Amino acid sequence: MNEQEKREYNRVYKAAKQQGEPFYPNAIIKDALVALFIFLVLVALSAFFKAELQAPANPSDSTYIPHPEWYFLFLYEMLKFFPGDLVIFGVIILPAIVFTTLFTLPWLDHSKERHPRKRPVIMGLMTFAWVIIIGFTLLAFVVAPHQVETVQSVAGYNQQQANAGQALFIDQCASCHGKYGEGGPNPATIGSVIPPISSKGFLSTFTDDTLFNIVTNGLSDRGMAAFSQSKGGPLDDAKIELLVAYIRHWETDPPVVAEYVPPTPVSSAAGSADLNSAPPSANQGVAARGPALFSAWCANCHGSDGTKAVGPNQIIIVAPAFLVTKQDNDLVDTIYKGFPKPNKMPAFRTILKAQDISDLLAWMRTFQKKQ
Repeated sequence: MNEQEKREYNRVYKAAKQQGEPFYPNAIIKDALVALFIFLVLVALSAFFKAELQAPANPSDSTYIPHPEWYFLFLYEMLKFFPGDLVIFGVIILPAIVFTTLFTLPWLDHSKERHPRKRPVIMGLMTFAWVIIIGFTLLAFVVAPHQVETVQSVAGYNQQQANAGQALFIDQCASCHGKYGEGGPNPATIGSVIPPISSKGFLSTFTDDTLFNIVTNGLSDRGMAAFSQSKGGPLDDAKIELLVAYIRHWETDPPVVAEYVPPTPVSSAAGSADLNSAPPSANQGVAARGPALFSAWCANCHGSDGTKAVGPNQIIIVAPAFLVTKQDNDLVDTIYKGFPKPNKMPAFRTILKAQDISDLLAWMRTFQKKQ
């Protein structure tokens, strides 16, 4: 700035100062009112819009996909363009250049012009920066993994969602995970078994957003395909949310099923005849296979050893006094039809095979012989 520019600046400054207002108390009062308004807005936001807190961090959960808050999403999205060793440039070098430029801008820009039209270089750079920030933020919202904030909470679960979620689960998931989430043979690895996903122990270790991410992106290393339409799957986000809500309700209302039990080959002692051709009976069963079946399908209600009393009559199903009063066909009829009321026992006609029921009956009859 030369002497002529300094004199012109001082003249304009003195003229503006004579027409202005004193800093105290005018400016102080305005600043105080603005600060009070912002404080009240923050108090209102804290009172009426609770923070979205997730479950405690679980280091053993390798399926969780974290992402930053919205004001850092543009940086999060930009990192995708700096793979491998280039990540240092995207994380450290590029932000350092940007912040250094902003810090030194007062020394770099000597122009006395303030109108945007007379500052094309600076305005062009700022416009480019805002386009990058806003554009990458919006892009991150579109392509970033779905998070818990947008997944419907369990508290909002209703019967209509239950029916829709159950229908989706049976159609898309039951072939691998079982109708009740009890698991089943893993089609990706012959001989291995998919563990149950309906137990409270399993669900207590996974948040809603983690379940959403698993269904959305799949688990390729375990043979599970991605189900999201964005990944080439059949389901949109709304349907995946229904699936997550349906799976989540098992945590507070777990099904009777504990886990899938691989079928055991029929021993030669059982004969070569088709055991499922006749009605189930203890004589056709293999008692040694009963404990595993009972643990999977019955222990949740009847106790791990069958000695838990259930129902209004406090029946213990392995008590000799109870078994001597029941024929095999009576027990089969009960297992087939269940006791929806008042005991909430489901009907197992379409769940258990005839041979499985025969094995259960054979095991139960061993308690009668101990009398």
